[in-house]
Amino acid sequence: MEKKVTSRDGTPLAYTRGGDGPAVVLVSGAMSTGATLAPLAARLADRFDVLVPDRRGRG
Repeated sequence: MEKKVTSRDGTPLAYTRGGDGPAVVLVSGAMSTGATLAPLAARLADRFDVLVPDRRGRG
């Protein structure tokens, strides 16, 4: 999995992406970060292109 930071309006948004196949977006719950979903993302990455964004103010 590769961690990146991107922004369209100047606000940095971190995300992790990895794998190959159909796209799957995993969104963390209210008080967690994308790191919470890392074990699931790693398991899905062998079949899917997994994107795990850190929501603003959380990652």
